[in-house]
Amino acid sequence: RLMVGEAAPPFEVKTMDGRAVKLADYRGRFLLLNFRWPQDEWRLDVEGLKRAYDACVNDPRFAMLTVHLNATADDVRKRGAGQSIAWTQALGGAAFERDIPVGYRAGPAMTFVLDPDQKVVAKIVRGGDAEASVNRVMRQAR
Repeated sequence: RLMVGEAAPPFEVKTMDGRAVKLADYRGRFLLLNFRWPQDEWRLDVEGLKRAYDACVNDPRFAMLTVHLNATADDVRKRGAGQSIAWTQALGGAAFERDIPVGYRAGPAMTFVLDPDQKVVAKIVRGGDAEASVNRVMRQAR
């Protein structure tokens, strides 16, 4: 399992509109990286994730990505209906899910905060903890 201080394994996924996105695209910024499985209680976590996003959306050093695993674009749209989710949503896809980097196999609803060098600076199990973790990391980076 990926631990604080370790480098995040590289990956590539497709956004909801089919655009390829790589972990390397976020190098140089802090990244809140959230993994979702269909059985996760999205509605319980999304409010905390939204607060984390809202707290840092205007900071050019910050980005956010949710990777939905074992889900279709329609599944994700249905789950997010009425949620006003503004950050990048991506689909893991069959290849990603088959070959998912071992470090990310940390269980459902796992979220990582990566530093600009793509090292893990925080692990979050529930979305409600995301805002506090992101705020702490961003404060320490000032």
